[in-house]
Amino acid sequence: MKQEYYQKLNIIRVIACLAILFYHLNFLKGGYLAVCIFFVLTSYLSTIRAFKQEKFSLKEYYQHLIFKIYIPLIVVVFLTLSLVYFFPRFMWQNLKPETTSILLGFNNYWQLNANLDYFIRTLNSPFIHLWYMAILLQFDLIFPFIYLFLKKLGTKFSKLVPVIFSLIITLIFTILFYYSSGHNNLMYTYYSTETRIFSCLFGVFLGFLRHYYGKNIAKHLTSNILNNLLFYLLLISLGVLFIVIPSSSNYFAKAMLLTTILTGILIILATQNSEEKSHILTKVFKFLSVISYAVYLIQYPVIYFFQALNFSSYLKIPVIIFLTFALSSLFYFAYSYKTQTKTKILKYSFLIIFGVFSIFGIYNYVIAKDYTADIQKLEQQLEENAKLLAQKQAEYASKMQSEDRALQDSLQNLTKGQENLGEVITNLKITGVGDAVMLGAVDNLYKKFPNSYIDAKISR
Repeated sequence: MKQEYYQKLNIIRVIACLAILFYHLNFLKGGYLAVCIFFVLTSYLSTIRAFKQEKFSLKEYYQHLIFKIYIPLIVVVFLTLSLVYFFPRFMWQNLKPETTSILLGFNNYWQLNANLDYFIRTLNSPFIHLWYMAILLQFDLIFPFIYLFLKKLGTKFSKLVPVIFSLIITLIFTILFYYSSGHNNLMYTYYSTETRIFSCLFGVFLGFLRHYYGKNIAKHLTSNILNNLLFYLLLISLGVLFIVIPSSSNYFAKAMLLTTILTGILIILATQNSEEKSHILTKVFKFLSVISYAVYLIQYPVIYFFQALNFSSYLKIPVIIFLTFALSSLFYFAYSYKTQTKTKILKYSFLIIFGVFSIFGIYNYVIAKDYTADIQKLEQQLEENAKLLAQKQAEYASKMQSEDRALQDSLQNLTKGQENLGEVITNLKITGVGDAVMLGAVDNLYKKFPNSYIDAKISR
């Protein structure tokens, strides 16, 4: 049986990949929305792939997860750590705890606890974008159990049951996301798995809908012209969102919900025709789609290391883009399973190079000092100093108010009579700065003004 292949899914993936890259390059202020596309598309494809197996195997699923997703992630992480050694100007104090959070799959919560702001995108770390991988890995760990439960509902009751049930669960977590966006910190809503998982669950819903009712949906989408027109109009709509909705927008949450829904409709439209055309543009999109995961992993480390290089403003961005795609292509070539005989030696050569640098990165990770305790101690000291400062400021304000009241009382007494004028003036705190003339009169000045401060020098 010929395997189904949908070209338009490649277009969706490539558009999302480029949107995130240009967001990281500060060109597309709403490019962060494209992460929703990846969540929906990834979970949808996982569901479809699971259905294609005669008997779903947990072992095969987790092997695929490890070799296709996790190993490339840790290789890029350790390659980055090996390069950090050659850039000593980078003061990356969070290297060890941040890397540990990536390796163990909880980087999104680590960044949240560290009060990092993805939208500020300060280049303090080459891994600021890997919060996404943490959520994806966490979802991928529980996906088999979600899939098997829903499939069992369909087998035991009706095909409609898992579709409706997955839709209800998706709506519950969607409401949770929307509620959090209005009541919680922005970064909590953006980083937390429980608030972002709605996009993944929506992809699962689409997968069950497609598998059970795909043919019925296709009956209503028979016109290829109308299908293509609607598909590209929705793509343009996503592009508009990427351009006009920054993270600071009041429509932030609505835009993320709309991006998720539009992605679902695009997937339905994209999977109606599985004919593969072999023109050059199709091949380009297919290749870019294949390396898109590597592009996501590599892009921010490239941007990070360019801080240390002196490039003109005109060349910097094009060079970053070129290097990102070149290194991603090279990484995919070295790591991919398919290898032609004539390129086998070259592939293994790159694998050895990547392996050596990865081992060096592991070494740098192991010997790196964990500054977490020092940072916590400093934060505690700063908090105590802030309390002390507030106390001293309050005491100073109270003292100034007391002195001001005393001065006001003295001035009021002046209005009652002139007999106290000399006493009031004598008790004033007077500061004097002068030369030899003042120095000669300093004794008399102190007698006249005992509360004064005099600073006088000869030949000043």
